This record gives sequence, C-alpha cells and structure tokens, in this order.
Amino acid sequence: KNFIGGDEALHFALGELFGQFGKIRKIELYMEEGILETKNFKGEALVVYHKIKKTGTREEGDPVWDACTNLDGQWRLLGKRGWRIRCEAAAWQRAGFDVKMKAKTFPCVEIANLWDHDPATPMMWFAQIQDVIRQHCSQYVTAPFVKVEPSAGTATIWTKGAQDAMKLGGIMHKSFFMGRKIVASLCRKEKPINEDMPKLPVGELTLQLPTQVWDGTGPVPGAMGPHFESGGEDMAGA
Repeated sequence: KNFIGGDEALHFALGELFGQFGKIRKIELYMEEGILETKNFKGEALVVYHKIKKTGTREEGDPVWDACTNLDGQWRLLGKRGWRIRCEAAAWQRAGFDVKMKAKTFPCVEIANLWDHDPATPMMWFAQIQDVIRQHCSQYVTAPFVKVEPSAGTATIWTKGAQDAMKLGGIMHKSFFMGRKIVASLCRKEKPINEDMPKLPVGELTLQLPTQVWDGTGPVPGAMGPHFESGGEDMAGA
C-alpha cells in the first residue's frame, strides 16, 4: 500500500504527472490507519488546480477535463513502477465549477420573523400575504418579485439591482408586520421562474368575522385580505 520513497516521493510524482495539464493548487493524499501510529496510503488522492477562465467548461483547456481525458484508464509511471490511473472529477468540482450550469443569483432582501408556522393555515392566506408584501415594496422599488416561505415565516424580495436591495433592506429592517419586528438581511439567491402560489380569488377580501351565516350559495359574507399600513418606517398589518 505504501509508495516506494514515501509520501513525499508520491506527492512529487503526482505533481509531475498532473502538472502538465495546469497549475496545481494542492495535492491531498487520502490515508488510513496503519500499524500502531502509522498511516497507510489508500491509493486515492485529490488534485486541485488553480481556477482559470476555462475551469468547469468541460472542454479542452479545462485542467480537470484534460487530466481525466488523458489519464483515466491509462498506465503511467509513478516512481519506479507503472500504475493504472483511475481519474475523475471530484463531486464538488462537478457540482460547483460547471460554469455552464451554475445557477445565476440576483440581489434580494430576506425578511424574517413574519409569523409562526401553523399547519392549519391555508395556503391562500400566504398568497394574500405575498401580494400584500409586493404591493408595499412597490412603493419604494420598481417591480419587486416576492416569494414567501410558509414554514419558515420568511419572505424573499428580489429587486432590479443591488442599490434597490440596499434601499429596501434599510426600510424594512426593524419595521413591523402584524405587530412583529421584521429582521431584514441582504443576500443573493436564485430567482424562481414564478411565484408558485395559488391564484387569489377576485373580489373584496377581509379577515373580519362575518356578521351573517353563509348558506353555501353566493359570496361569503364580509371577507377582507391582510394589508400593510406604514407610518414612517413602520408597517402594521390588520
């Protein structure tokens, strides 16, 4: 299991072999427990290249792509004997550095502490809240995109740019929503294609208790959706 010449010789041999495809940032040898306090080489290593323009493109010029293409399944001389190389991109390399597939993120504001999750709360209520937050934010920035997270008690508001996000974050932070102090933070997230929430019904909505009993026909008496009332930098929902 141990390489002739020790770990340093193996480290040098791997650097010489893989260095022909790009500038190496580090080489990590995977070890396992041996006899007493010694450690044995497992036969596996991680070679990390410096990031360049073509990193993750999966084409010629990408160091990882070139190394895998030229070495995988091939016999190469390491030290004083030949070894059959099994070479593949590390999982984090495949997932994190594929520039063609990496999702784009956009500036946004995340507001938290909006409500405590209650499984009995209908999704329609969250759709109403989402619409109310959008209308309120529209007073300060252009075309905000809002997505609420019912189970987390949070909402994310995407803006046109970083300046709008900073402006909105300053307004929302420590303001109030239904008597609860909002905690706002700036971030960048992948923007969903749509709101993925139920459509709101047409008509006037209210949360006030009806004064009449609904007999199952016609509109439900007296229903009103939640809304924001802002005074200065404070917001309250009725």
